[in-house]
Amino acid sequence: MKDFEDLLTSLEQASNDLNDRILNSNGKWVVAASDHVFLGIGKGINGTGFIVRNPISSSHGVAEFGSQEEAHRHTNPYLVDGKRKYIFNEPVSAVEYYNEELLSAKNTIEIIVKHLESADKSNQQATDIK
Repeated sequence: MKDFEDLLTSLEQASNDLNDRILNSNGKWVVAASDHVFLGIGKGINGTGFIVRNPISSSHGVAEFGSQEEAHRHTNPYLVDGKRKYIFNEPVSAVEYYNEELLSAKNTIEIIVKHLESADKSNQQATDIK
């Protein structure tokens, strides 16, 4: 349970950080794919600039650009996943991107809270049986 509680704490902090990013990223752009986001040249997986998207990593370290054109210069048309399938990435409004990640964080938090509540009930029932 400690792992879930730690993850919950991390997601709650990430949600706060994502809210701050939403407020401070108006007019900025990021480079993202459905499952990946650009951190910066050489800062990602296997020497690329990309990492797998998730609310925690997206709450800090994502490269932001002042224009769509500047962001487009950092797209990678040759990026492939472990199965050699192309990862299509493109410039996305930073506010839109952070809102998607915030929604993902909130949905994950809801699932973890339900899991922890269910585990607490199961533990209480086991204690009552004894």
